[in-house]
Amino acid sequence: MKNRRIQIIIGLLLIILSIPLYIFIHGTKHLALVSKINNIIPIIPIFPGRRINNLFINGYLIDILWFSSLILLSTLFSSFSEVINSTYALILALIIEILQSFFPSLGTFDFFDIICYLGIFFLYNGVKFISEKVKFRTV
Repeated sequence: MKNRRIQIIIGLLLIILSIPLYIFIHGTKHLALVSKINNIIPIIPIFPGRRINNLFINGYLIDILWFSSLILLSTLFSSFSEVINSTYALILALIIEILQSFFPSLGTFDFFDIICYLGIFFLYNGVKFISEKVKFRTV
């Protein structure tokens, strides 16, 4: 139970961190959701964002944060195994990334994002697998 609570806290912290980081780096100027909300009630400030000259921070950190959050939280709230839940999270991320190649308003398709998602998926499941093996040996 304590591990699940820690997993929830870390998952929520990662998504909470990724949202302001995304807004700071990319701004609100080109976000379709912001435009729709501001058309109804103009409450969200429009600004272009601040480009950071670090490829990892500018291009991949936010994707790593949100997918890590998604995989941590998705494995907690379903009765399926963690491998199946993490697979669903991976499929969702891949679908979102692929849709970006067809609908640029959703974002920018990047093959390296897919590599990041696969890396996190295998890392998460590898750590879970190893921790289960170690747990069985100590019992």
